[in-house]
This record gives sequence, C-alpha cells and structure tokens, in this order.
Amino acid sequence: MNKEKIILFCVGLYIGLSVYLYYILPQKIPVQFGGDGTVNRWGDKEELFIIAFILVAITLLFRFIVRHPHLITTPVRITDENRGLLVKKYANLLEWVNLIVIALFFSILGVISSHVLDWPTTFHYGQWLALCLVFVIIGVVLYHYNSIKLKM
Repeated sequence: MNKEKIILFCVGLYIGLSVYLYYILPQKIPVQFGGDGTVNRWGDKEELFIIAFILVAITLLFRFIVRHPHLITTPVRITDENRGLLVKKYANLLEWVNLIVIALFFSILGVISSHVLDWPTTFHYGQWLALCLVFVIIGVVLYHYNSIKLKM
C-alpha cells in the first residue's frame, strides 16, 4: 500500500470519526486550548466539520503540488538529469508531511474528546504539537540536505 492510499484512508477515517463524535459529543465542545491544556474557548460541535474541511483542503493542496511539480522551489538547479529524482523526493517529502499533519489533526480530535468524555490524557496538547513540529522540521531538513547533496 503506497502513502497516497494511506493518506486517503486516514482522511476518510478522520471524517468518519468526526461524524461519529458529532453524534456522541454534547452541543458545546472545547475548540481552543492553551499550551498547558486548559480550554480557552468553547464552540458548537459543528466546528468538528470545519476542522475536517481544513484537513481535506490541506490534503488536496499537497496532492495538487505533487501533481504540478513545476510549483516546487528547490535549493538546487533543476536539470533534465536530476528532474525525476527531485520530483520524486519532494513528492515523498510532501506525503510524509501530509501524514504528520493528519496525525496532528487526529490529536486535536483526541484532545477535544478527552476533555468532554473525561478520557485520561498523558500529554497536554502543547506537548503533542511540539512533538509533531519536531518531526516535521527533522523531515524537511533531512530531505533538503539530501537534495543539496545532489548538487555536489
């Protein structure tokens, strides 16, 4: 199973989980959190679908960029010799970043659900966000480093 199918499956699972949570959560849900995990704002549960729409839009944006590689800027000159490899590397990078973004959105649903349904939590949301951003940064640095190595 390639990453594109995994991404589509995860987005579908996210939408399905959002629909399920819509029916079991109360009308008012937490929608904004502080770094320590405290609720800063409560909203209607319809906002679950706004969050799901944002995830779908981000995923479609990544798919668009992968299908139109001329939109990608690189730190190296693109030549006929390295074009295929660079496009493949950046497509792979965008797929990994998309999976990390999806994981971040799942953590948002988890935090919303845990506050309302009194599920035990081991991490505050700020810690999850920091952990996800570290993985994104490491992935971007590693892929750009490998692209620069092609130049030498």
